[in-house]
Amino acid sequence: MDPDQKKAKIYLEKKIPARREYLRKLEQRKAELEEKRRKAEEERARRKAELERKKREAEAARNQRLAEKRAKEEARKKALEEKKRQLQAQKEKQAQIKSLYQQALSYYKNNQFQEAEEVFQQILSLDPGNKRAKIYLEKKIPARREYLRKLEQRKAELEEKRRKAEEERARRKAELERKKREAEAARNQRLAEKRAKEEARKKALEEKKRQLQAQKEKQAQIKSLYQQALSYYKNNQFQEAEEVFQQILSLDPGNKRAKIYLEKKIPARKEYLRKLEQKKAEREKKRREKLARKKAKKEKKVARVKKEKKVRKVKKKAKKPEVTSDFIIVKSEITPEQLYKDANGLAFQGKYEEAITLYNYAYDIARDKTLKKEILKAKKHTQKLLAKEIAAKKKEEAKKKREEKKRKKEEERKKRQEEKRKKKQKKAEEKS
Repeated sequence: MDPDQKKAKIYLEKKIPARREYLRKLEQRKAELEEKRRKAEEERARRKAELERKKREAEAARNQRLAEKRAKEEARKKALEEKKRQLQAQKEKQAQIKSLYQQALSYYKNNQFQEAEEVFQQILSLDPGNKRAKIYLEKKIPARREYLRKLEQRKAELEEKRRKAEEERARRKAELERKKREAEAARNQRLAEKRAKEEARKKALEEKKRQLQAQKEKQAQIKSLYQQALSYYKNNQFQEAEEVFQQILSLDPGNKRAKIYLEKKIPARKEYLRKLEQKKAEREKKRREKLARKKAKKEKKVARVKKEKKVRKVKKKAKKPEVTSDFIIVKSEITPEQLYKDANGLAFQGKYEEAITLYNYAYDIARDKTLKKEILKAKKHTQKLLAKEIAAKKKEEAKKKREEKKRKKEEERKKRQEEKRKKKQKKAEEKS
């Protein structure tokens, strides 16, 4: 066998099959590497999609919380606006009462008692507890009317006596004696009538006092029931609170505070507590579901890493998705502490009435006794500051009124002096 044949035999028996086997293994290795690369690309795409989904969910949850917070802020602003509107209505009512009082006083000074009584009745319809209107209706107007009647009667009697005295001078002595006896009888009769009227006036005053005492007892009973109902409301005993507020309305159908609690505050408080419990249950459920998902995901990831660790040599580090802690609870409700801080800020700015309103609301929803004491102490201090401010305003207004009155008097005095001077000048010109 020649060398060429030997070489050909070696190629046929060894080298070509070995080359063929080498190429087959090389193709198989390339296919395995391609499959691993494809799987790694799929895993990266899946993780990226999962990260994007979680980001969208977190953004949606944050937007929802912001929307809830804005809605509650709007509700709080509306409540404050309603309080301001009520205060403005009360101020307008006081201004109307003041204007009516000045008008009634003008009628009284001009002896127009019918018109004065009508205006004072209007004042009492606006403010049933107005003491000045009651004093004028019950005492001053009747006394003034009686005084004027007696004055007219006295004038008529004096005129009659004067006429009779002129006639009596021409009559005989016996006729004079008879007239004297008649005058004495008339005087006794008038005294008897006067005593009867005085008794009737005293009885009327006693009846008025009795009515006022009954009204005071009714107000005291309403106040006691209100405190009891408020205690039930603060302790979330809404059924008992509603029953007591209904008792208050049966005694005083126009009681605004009882109506506000029955129509607004108690239903709002019930709804708030229901939503609070519902939110707590939902948060607890979500927290448990997130923990379960997190645990399952972690176990799956550990198993996958153990399986792929044997075949991967190079692995790119993927960024871990930022996961919001399952234990963070965002409070979208308004807390009493926040209200207390806001009220302090308003008091510092000098807005005492708005601060007192927030203190009252914070005190109603607060549960901590220490916080309640602090709120009550701050509220009392703010009320003192408000009272001082009101007193200073009143003092300033009184001072302005005194100055205005003094200025008017000075102008009137100057006017009178000018009129006198003109009259003197006119007389001097006439003489000349």
